[in-house]
Amino acid sequence: DIQNLTTAEVEGKATFVLTMAHGSDPNVAAYHYFIQPLARWFIETADDIDISDEDGGFWTVLYLFREHAMPENKSNNNLGADAASSPSVAQKYYALAGYTTLFHFHSPFRKPTPGIIVRVCQALILPPYQRAGHGSKMLHAIHRYADTYVEE
Repeated sequence: DIQNLTTAEVEGKATFVLTMAHGSDPNVAAYHYFIQPLARWFIETADDIDISDEDGGFWTVLYLFREHAMPENKSNNNLGADAASSPSVAQKYYALAGYTTLFHFHSPFRKPTPGIIVRVCQALILPPYQRAGHGSKMLHAIHRYADTYVEE
């Protein structure tokens, strides 16, 4: 299941979250439309992808986010006197570290039997997060996902 692919991994002091999203979800499509111009800066022949388009197949996106804790003085700034006297709850925010787009389509020529093929179309790890093994971990997660997806 796609939802079971959500994982958190602690590396040193940084926590990274890997999550899969369906391109047919309007919120996912809007978010991806906003971030995909980054690919043109780092992938030589990158093109924009309409991940909400389901003509001939469908799209999913594997996102890698770095989890950050919001400093306490920032999180309680605008909450008023009651919030200042109550114990603070650590708030988190997430920064994009990378993504991989996957296109799923039916192939009548797939061996040994016809079925769904999952194809990696774009893979991007932003420069501050490169050379840390994130791309390898994303590809391993995609491989596990494709194995379970095709078996179902």
